[in-house]
Amino acid sequence: MSYKKISVITLAILMLIAMIVPLIKADVTGITLTAPSSPVHISQAGGTVTVSFEVTYDQYSYVSGSKIKIAGIDVHIQSTATNAENLNQDPESDFDPVVFTTTLTVPAGTTPGSYDINIWGKQYPEGGWDVQQTFAGMIIVDPPVPSDTTPPTTSIILSGTQGNSPWYVSPVEVTLSADDNGGSGVQATYYTVDGGSQQTYSGPFTISDDGVHTVTYWSVDNANNEETPNSETIKIDQTAPTITITAPSSLPSDVFKGQVVTVTWTASDATSGLSTDASGTATFDTSNFGTSSVTITATDNAGNTATKTLTINVAYQFGGFLQPINSDGSSIFKAGSTVPVKFQILDANGLPVPSATATIQYVKASSTPMGWVDEGTLTAAAATGGTQFRYDSTSGQYVYNWGAAKGTAGTYRLAATVTLGSATTTQSVYLSLK
Repeated sequence: MSYKKISVITLAILMLIAMIVPLIKADVTGITLTAPSSPVHISQAGGTVTVSFEVTYDQYSYVSGSKIKIAGIDVHIQSTATNAENLNQDPESDFDPVVFTTTLTVPAGTTPGSYDINIWGKQYPEGGWDVQQTFAGMIIVDPPVPSDTTPPTTSIILSGTQGNSPWYVSPVEVTLSADDNGGSGVQATYYTVDGGSQQTYSGPFTISDDGVHTVTYWSVDNANNEETPNSETIKIDQTAPTITITAPSSLPSDVFKGQVVTVTWTASDATSGLSTDASGTATFDTSNFGTSSVTITATDNAGNTATKTLTINVAYQFGGFLQPINSDGSSIFKAGSTVPVKFQILDANGLPVPSATATIQYVKASSTPMGWVDEGTLTAAAATGGTQFRYDSTSGQYVYNWGAAKGTAGTYRLAATVTLGSATTTQSVYLSLK
C-alpha cells in the first residue's frame, strides 16, 4: 500500500515536471547586428573586426556557436569568458535583448573578396538551431597594395576652333587623362582655372571667355604620391576688331565725277591685338557715274576679320539751262517760235561731260503766260522728230530745238531727263509763249 502511494506520488511529481519543462523552454526569435554598421575593409595581411549583436528570445535562451564564415571555414566568435557557449552573457529573467560583443580575427592570406557575417541562435534546453541571421558583405578583404613611390602623370587635350596659332576663336573644351603607369592606381585628378579654387576632375569642362587663361592640373595615386602640377595656357579671342571712321563725320549722299573723297579710319582689338594696320585712309573711285564703294578691313592676331563698307553716289553737276531760256522762268517767246533748249553736264572740275543721254518732255502748266522777259521771235529750225537732245561738242552743250505751235499761248514746264551710268535725274525749267 505504501509502495503504491509512493508510486502515485512519484508519478504525480513526474507529471508535474513534464508540464513545467515546456513552460521554461525558450526560443531565439531574432538577431540584430549593431557593429559594424557598414562594411569593414581588412588588408589581406590580416586584421581584426569588433562584432556586436543583440539576441531576442521568447523566454529563456542563449547564444551558442555564433560564427563568422570566411572562405568556407567556420571561424568561431570567442569571448573572453571561460564558457564560450554563452559568451559570458546570461539571459535576463525579464526577457530583454542580450547584447554580445566579440573580436573576429581575419587570418592573413585570406582570399580578397566580400564576406558575410553569419550568427546562429540556439534554444534552451539544447536542441537544433532556432535562428540563423546572415549579414551580407560586412567584411571586405582588400588585395595587397603594391609598393608605389612614383606619382601618376596627367595629360591634357584641348578641343575648339583653332584660329591663328596659338589662339582659339571659339570656346575650348578641356579633357584631362591620368595614368599611374602600373602603380597603385589613380586616386583623383585636380585642376584650377586662372588660379581659382581647386576642382576635382570628373569630366571635360569648357572655358568660354575671351582672354588668356591658365589651367593648372595634377593627379594623386592610391599610394598618395602627388604629381607636380602642370600648367597649360589657353588663348581665346572670338571677337573681331572694331573699325571706326574718324573723318569725315558723315559722307555726302552725292559727289561729282572726278571729286576726291577720302575717309580716315582707325582699328582696335581688345584681346589678341591687330595683325593689320591700326589706321589708314581709303579713297573712293569717282571716275564713273553711279555708286562707288570702299571696303576697310582689319584682322587680329587670332584671325578674326572685320570689314566696313562705305558707299557714295557719283553724280554730275547740272550746269543749268542756258540762253535763250532764263533758268528763273522769266523768258517769254512768241507762239510759233522754235526755242533752243540748252544745258550742260559738268564734272567736278567744271569740264563738260559728253556721255549723257537726255530726252525732253513738256506740259502746259497754265493758259496764262507768266514770263516777263520778252525774248522776241526765234527762227531756228525745229527738231524734225523724237525727243532726244543732241550733244554739241563745240559748245559742250546738250541742245534740243523745241518748236512751239501757233495759238498755244500760256506757261509751259520743260523737263530734261538725263541719264549717266546708273544715275537718272530730271531737270526742269518754266517758260511762256504769247
